[in-house]
Amino acid sequence: MNFELGADIIQQTDQCKENFSCLSGEKSCICEPEQMFGSSLLIVKGKNYKDCNYKGSFGYSHYCTCPSRMEIYKSYNI
Repeated sequence: MNFELGADIIQQTDQCKENFSCLSGEKSCICEPEQMFGSSLLIVKGKNYKDCNYKGSFGYSHYCTCPSRMEIYKSYNI
């Protein structure tokens, strides 16, 4: 299942090192979500933690601020 996102979201994701591999729908390319806070912060599970410009850690938690990843979560609940 390929994910489709608007051009505006793709344009906002200007620091992607993975060449938008998340859009392929391959689960190994997508961080596993735990919880969304507001519209701009997604808490993700720590496993499969890749070197990404949009990920960070806060204590024992990891977060994602990637516009494309958050839109996938909002639109597809994945």
